Amino acid sequence: MTKAEKQFFKSSVSQKNKAKSIYIQLFDLIDQQNEYNEEKIKKRLKNTSFVKNLSRNKNHLYYTILELLSQFNKSGSSYFYDSIKKIEVLYKKNL
Repeated sequence: MTKAEKQFFKSSVSQKNKAKSIYIQLFDLIDQQNEYNEEKIKKRLKNTSFVKNLSRNKNHLYYTILELLSQFNKSGSSYFYDSIKKIEVLYKKNL
């Protein structure tokens, strides 16, 4: 990820919910590693309940990153496609 993408991720996650700061911490721990080492992550997060569901939390982090990268890199054509999908929903609901 670029520096701008990382900054966008962190600001987006922190705006959504202050409790999500643990996801930023997990992101930073993974980002700082040259080679992924889950044991080091578990040691750093051992005093949190977050580590008990680390697999699920990593999965959530992964999909959050993908969603936010999609928003960050949204092109004009994808914006147009999203607008068409919204129009379809409104049309189907007779709105």
